[in-house]
Amino acid sequence: MHCQILICDQIRVEQKRHILGKVINSVSVPVFPYMIQFSLLLKIYEIPEGEDILTEFRVVDAEGRVLGSPGTFVHRNYRDAQAVPGVDQNFDLKVLVEDEGNIFLECYINQEKKNWYPIHVKAG
Repeated sequence: MHCQILICDQIRVEQKRHILGKVINSVSVPVFPYMIQFSLLLKIYEIPEGEDILTEFRVVDAEGRVLGSPGTFVHRNYRDAQAVPGVDQNFDLKVLVEDEGNIFLECYINQEKKNWYPIHVKAG
């Protein structure tokens, strides 16, 4: 099983397709602490047939401290029989940042870290 994560300023769905905004690699904030908002596209593929999986996101800082955990979600295959089994889902997230530096959005599937995405936070 594999997953991909992409962070954008916004994601909307039109005619069953995800429309991505600007990809985020860094965020400038006017003051600290500050609440940043972003959208996440999660793609999971090669989900075992007929199996539910538990997906969890964690936002951590460079020292591994958890800044937020938007929750856990149950996923299963929603694709046609001819397609690679998987699911695409988008989420809107908010995270309180208190310092400059790198934060990481980690994706866990069945309690195993499968992928992560870095965002650099800076003043300005």
